[in-house]
Amino acid sequence: MFGACLICALAAIASCGGKSPSAPTPTPPTPPTNNPPPTPPVDPNPPPTPPPPPPTLKFTNFVAFGDSLTQGVVSPAPTVLMTLDAAQAYPAALQMLLSGRYTAQTITVLNRGQAGEQAADATGRFVTMLRNDRPQVAILLEGYNDISTFGNRGVSNAVGAIESMLKEARSRGVIVLLATLPPDPGIANIVWRTVICGIGFGFFQTPNLRALMSSAPPHRSGSASGIVATARLTGQTLGAALAALCFALTGHNGATVALALGAGFAAVGSLMSFLRLAVGTERT
Repeated sequence: MFGACLICALAAIASCGGKSPSAPTPTPPTPPTNNPPPTPPVDPNPPPTPPPPPPTLKFTNFVAFGDSLTQGVVSPAPTVLMTLDAAQAYPAALQMLLSGRYTAQTITVLNRGQAGEQAADATGRFVTMLRNDRPQVAILLEGYNDISTFGNRGVSNAVGAIESMLKEARSRGVIVLLATLPPDPGIANIVWRTVICGIGFGFFQTPNLRALMSSAPPHRSGSASGIVATARLTGQTLGAALAALCFALTGHNGATVALALGAGFAAVGSLMSFLRLAVGTERT
């Protein structure tokens, strides 16, 4: 019995390698876990993004200065009578475009156009406009009447007057925008006006000359032809003299008055021609 216990003790010592038992290794403490904060719920209807601020202009007080092109005097085709339509002039269109674009500001574009004005005559009125209206920006369109009246000689007159107005504006701190003259009329615009004149001449001259020549006896046809030629040249001479008189009496508006006077004579001639047809019908 004792021997068996001794053998069991020796076997236990051999299994432990002959070493004494060691103390257990302590386990390090587990660090606390930091849980992330809960994610807030997503709003299904987020607030709309605020719109950007409206654009603005540094200057809001404009003045358009010029002649009939600025004032809005037009001649509706095919008539020759000049009419004023300021609502369709470019200053009104410019103010509408600027007001629609810069909604946070009050934009003013004053129309200071005067029909028939030449650049040399506009200098004094330009200075008065600067003093009374006090614009921040002046849009200057002058020189068309100078060129149309005097040709190449009018270019130097217009340039000198425009330079004088520019110096006056700069001395007052006003910004000047120079507007270019409109392009010359195209071939189509000239052609349809010429066609209208040709139709009028054809309807008037041909039947009346035929009536004059046929009313003379055959042996006086030469005299009748001379009378027709004399009447035609007399009319051309009187027409040129009346046109010159219109320019002398009305100045820059002479072209408008001459065209209106010519239209009046054409209307009287047409009436006389129709009366001749009525008298011829009654005789037959």
